[in-house]
Amino acid sequence: MFLKEDNKLFEVFLSIKEKYKLEIVDSHIHPLDVLGIHKNNSVGEKKIYHLKPSLLEYLEHGRLSLFFLKLLFQYQPSLIQETILKTYQRAGKKQLLYELNRAGIDKGILLPVLPYVSADEISSAYEGEKFVCLGSVDVCRITPEEVERIILEQINKFNIKGIKLHPNIQGFYPQPSFNNRNVAESLKKIYKVAEENRLYLLFHAGYSYLFDKDGQGRKIEYAKLENFCNHEGKSELFGKYNIPIILAHMGSYQVAYPNFQLLQAISQSYRNVYFDTTGISPKIISKAVEIIGSDRIIFGTDAFYNNIKHSLLLVLKALKDARTEESFEEKVVQVFSKNYQRL
Repeated sequence: MFLKEDNKLFEVFLSIKEKYKLEIVDSHIHPLDVLGIHKNNSVGEKKIYHLKPSLLEYLEHGRLSLFFLKLLFQYQPSLIQETILKTYQRAGKKQLLYELNRAGIDKGILLPVLPYVSADEISSAYEGEKFVCLGSVDVCRITPEEVERIILEQINKFNIKGIKLHPNIQGFYPQPSFNNRNVAESLKKIYKVAEENRLYLLFHAGYSYLFDKDGQGRKIEYAKLENFCNHEGKSELFGKYNIPIILAHMGSYQVAYPNFQLLQAISQSYRNVYFDTTGISPKIISKAVEIIGSDRIIFGTDAFYNNIKHSLLLVLKALKDARTEESFEEKVVQVFSKNYQRL
């Protein structure tokens, strides 16, 4: 349910879009399940559903929602799995186009995550000018010698513009030196090939609750913000390679108390690092805008887990509440369009 003030805010958003002729981009969409729960990736023509926000979304991804989510993964993991199955049984091209159009979004960036979802699966099911597919590399299951071939094949076949990396699902640390020799060399090669081919990198950043072989939820921390750099924000990843990098979830997925000091240190040290808004509360987004500036933040939703229009409204609220010298209009232009175009 959207309040009248939300609808008014959305109307203002649409008027800004029209005024500046903006292409609105959702930079972070998972059209297929990347957790390995829904494995039937057939997304043929299906009926369109009016997807409502979940309870966690109504709680605006705040600390209470994170507490509930933690309890569910610990004590009712089967309920989480059932929700994922139900969500992705309804997924499909028609449904996603409906959700994007309803939210006034012009382009969706679709994310594979190997080993569960490939760029091939996404590109074949979601073709069209409204979609851009990123690439994926299964970091720990390849040799350094295979990296360039794998990435170039995805550039040639799917015209990828970037590479999605998920340390928690794929089991590696973002900084090469934190890993064993084979993984370290593969990462160095991925980063170098991305640099040479002008691709950007999109990392999951924060914690994850994943399912073990017995179906139990467990907390994974490879992608926590502190593993991307040291306490001063210095990083062998951010500084060595001339590539744009997006840290998803404001670097703080499922983190109740984000490390804003580290976010600020990273943003001050590296102009090539951006942060997206997926699955993060308006309060955190608002404070991040105040600390690091709207020119470093990119809109994303994480659909189909999150309702796209509801996610957009939460970001609009955050931009409205952020106390900066910029106008609301300027912040909307940056976060929903200009920053992604800059990549």
